[in-house]
Amino acid sequence: MLVSPPGGQTEPLAARWALEQARRQGLRQCGGGPDLPGQGLYYEYPSAELRDLRNLLSLNRKLKKIEPGLRLRIRNHLVAQYFSELD
Repeated sequence: MLVSPPGGQTEPLAARWALEQARRQGLRQCGGGPDLPGQGLYYEYPSAELRDLRNLLSLNRKLKKIEPGLRLRIRNHLVAQYFSELD
């Protein structure tokens, strides 16, 4: 959930970019960085629905990566074992 400044003009990409720039420059650790929370350029903990959606998308990517390997194992072992005439 994005916390917007009072004007409500902050876009998520701009907030993400500002956080990444501050992290890269190490300014948050030394205390000389921009006042990101004061500007409203930070994220709160995402809602449960958003976390669930992200988890499902991550699982979908993982399953798509292992699918070809499983197909190959089925073709090489089970089909060859029980349907040798198809080879």
